[in-house]
Parts: sequence; structure tokens; C-alpha cells
Amino acid sequence: MSRQYNRNRILSAIEKADYTQSKLQEALHLAAATVSRWITVLIEEKSIHIHKYEQHPHGGPQTAIYRFGQRPTNRSASKPKKRTDMQRVRAYRKRMRATGEWEHTLDKRRTTYRLTHPIRDPLTSALFGSQRLGSARRPKADPLQPPVRLHW
Repeated sequence: MSRQYNRNRILSAIEKADYTQSKLQEALHLAAATVSRWITVLIEEKSIHIHKYEQHPHGGPQTAIYRFGQRPTNRSASKPKKRTDMQRVRAYRKRMRATGEWEHTLDKRRTTYRLTHPIRDPLTSALFGSQRLGSARRPKADPLQPPVRLHW
């Protein structure tokens, strides 16, 4: 088989219908690198163009949908802007609130915090200091002394 064989297969598939890169891989049983390389070549040759961008149903980055022929001059598919971290967090929390899982997550966090941070009695704190249980620190090593090595 010649190298042009895969090029022709990709081109004929896109002629019949619009495809994303992953759909082309599945339909033609080709490696991702092969499809990616030929798509780049075909776009440079202006045999195909990016028709639009589509959001994956499970989230993640938007993927390009390729169409046969040159792109019309009056419209162009502009690449969507990346969402900021805060936008992604807000979208995540909105999805979680819609299903009721956000409150469950907050309850788990509160429970874990209460287990690791016991409520201190004010009188005990006044007598013995404000140190919490289990948070006693080891004394810092003297930087002038060599570290103690244990031999087993």
C-alpha cells in the first residue's frame, strides 16, 4: 500500500460526512498519529477545513469537526476560548448541586474535619495551652549537631 492510500481513505470519508479526528480513527481503523498527520496535510492543501467545534458529551476540550472543501470566506470556525479554572469549578459545582451530590460532599468534608480537629474545652486550653490532641510536634534538630543514625 502506498502512503497516499490512507490520505485517499480519509478524504473520501470526510467527503461523505463530517468527522472528528477520533471518529475517523474508529471508522477507518487507523492510528491517531496517522489521522492527525493527514488531517494537517489536508488542511494545508485546503482539501478539508474545520467546520465547527463540538463539546464532548462528557466534558473536556472541544473537538474540531472537519468538512470537505475550502472554508467559505464569509464564515470561519473560530477556536473557542479555554475556560478558566474558576469557570470549570463553577460548572462542576453546578452539576453536583443539580444531582444533590454537592451537599453530600460538603457533609463528608465537615465530618472529616471534625474527626481530625476535636473541639477544645476552654478551661483545658487555659490550663494546658491551646495545643490540640495529636498535634504535638517533635523538637527541631539542632543544625550544628550531626543527625542521629540508627544501625539495625
